[in-house]
This record gives sequence, structure tokens and C-alpha cells, in this order.
Amino acid sequence: MKKIVLTALLAIGLMAGQYAKLKDGTIIILKDDGTWEKVETVPQGAEAAPAPAAPKTAQPAVQPPQPSAAAPAPVQQQRAVDPLAQEYAQKLVGVWESSDGKLKYIFKEGKATFVDGRKKRTGDYKVQSVKPEKREFLVNIGEFGSAGYFSFGGILRKLRFSPDFRELTDYSAPMPTTLKKVR
Repeated sequence: MKKIVLTALLAIGLMAGQYAKLKDGTIIILKDDGTWEKVETVPQGAEAAPAPAAPKTAQPAVQPPQPSAAAPAPVQQQRAVDPLAQEYAQKLVGVWESSDGKLKYIFKEGKATFVDGRKKRTGDYKVQSVKPEKREFLVNIGEFGSAGYFSFGGILRKLRFSPDFRELTDYSAPMPTTLKKVR
């Protein structure tokens, strides 16, 4: 059994591509046949451009491309911001607290603090998946990375505004909890 596991791990290790990060921040994959391929990341929500056709001839892996002084700077893609999500984020600014004081949200420009009893989380936040007909949305607090539908390190909360936007209902709590804006 040990030999099978070791052989499988060795085979996986040999098949895996090696990644390298260049000084300019470009990530490339070094392949076994001596070629390399540039890796481009696309922010969540942005549309990816179609990949160009692969060249017929192999490129040498000895020297990856170096940025030249005449080359233009890479264009930074910015994530499209949903105007409704931006509006909800502005309405969230303030301190929201439950009647018993155990559940609390403190939203400031770009930062949020979530307090539930002894559990506390502070970090950047983003409003996503807004359903305007129900005034429901998701807030992700303290996320440090995401890949598609997966989020890493954040606290995802399902919230809903009252019709007058003065109360907030938290559906992620064990029982739906109503919070009022205290400041």
C-alpha cells in the first residue's frame, strides 16, 4: 500500500507544471518540453478575452521575456461595480445593532466590523448578489481572496433591508435577527 501511495505521489509531482513569478509580476508556467506559457488572471466579474492560438514552434525557456523601456505599461483591469450594490453599501454605513446587543455590524467607508458575542471580524467588505425586489444581498467581510464562486477567509452574511431602509435583518444568524441603525 505504501509503494502505491508513494508511486502515485511521485507521478503527480512529475506531471505538475512548475510556476515562476518574474520581477515584473508576470506568472509563467515552465513546461517539461522546454517551453513556457504566460498566465493571465482575470478579476471576478470581469469578462475574459478569448485566448490566442498557441504558436506552432516551441519557444525557448532559457530567457523569459524582459520588459523593455519602449514597451507600454500593462493595462490594469478594474472590476465592474454594480450601481445597486454601491448604493446598498452607502446605506449600510453606520452602526447596526440587535436589540439584545449580541449581534453588531459597524460599517465605515471600505471597512466593516462584525461582532457576534465573542466572535469579531474586521476587514474590507463588499456587497454582492443584490436582489432589489426583496432588498436582499450578501455582504462578505474580511475576504482575502476569491476564485470564481469560492471565497477565502471572509465571513459571508445574508442581509435584508426593511422597506424604509432603517432596519436590517440578518438571515445568517441561527434565527433571523433584526438590527436597528443606532448611529
